[in-house]
Amino acid sequence: MTNIVTITRYHIFYVNSTEYYLYFMSIGNRIRGLLEIRGMPNKLENKTGIDRDTWRNVRYAKQKVNEDHIAAVCEAFPEYRLWVETGNTAPDSGQVSPDNTPPPKKS
Repeated sequence: MTNIVTITRYHIFYVNSTEYYLYFMSIGNRIRGLLEIRGMPNKLENKTGIDRDTWRNVRYAKQKVNEDHIAAVCEAFPEYRLWVETGNTAPDSGQVSPDNTPPPKKS
């Protein structure tokens, strides 16, 4: 049985304590989800030059995601580019999501 936990404006579908599926509605929410799961404002600051406090504000929806944030995440993590921009993955092309699992099927 899948438990659904809603955090801010996106959903994390927990399968068990170590596996999860992600389903996000928008680019901004996918970026927030990436920040929530990876918890990496310091790493992003080093990779993008965008201040860690800005990333924290984005993570907690105190600031809207803008094109600079999207471009920075895609540049820092090119393997997530397709997922960030469209929500889709192409593992054969090296384009994956943070958890590299498909969203759960609707019953």
